[in-house]
Amino acid sequence: MSRHRTLVLFVAAAALFGTSFVGIKAAIGSVPPVLFAAFRVDVAAVVLLTLVAVRGGYWLPRTRADALGILASAAFVLGANNVFLFLGQQHATTGAAAVMYSIMPVASPVFALSLIHILS
Repeated sequence: MSRHRTLVLFVAAAALFGTSFVGIKAAIGSVPPVLFAAFRVDVAAVVLLTLVAVRGGYWLPRTRADALGILASAAFVLGANNVFLFLGQQHATTGAAAVMYSIMPVASPVFALSLIHILS
């Protein structure tokens, strides 16, 4: 992949991700947060399944581990993550929400290690 294309994709991803917090805050006043989160996930699922169909990839789980991974991702990465994000944005500014959300990749391993230490 060329450097120019990589830069364009990075800027596009940053712009789309950054503006999502403003969109969430604007829509929460007229749409219930959990319903809006569900709609967002539904739209993403349609787009991604269409992309997989066009590109010819497989999308059905082949093993029980695949199915469990899909269910865990659906429940926590998509479900709980989006519900808590949308509920939280009712009480936070868009800038604060974006900063808190961006800390997640750094805080998650620390939280996971702490949890492993507590449980073991």
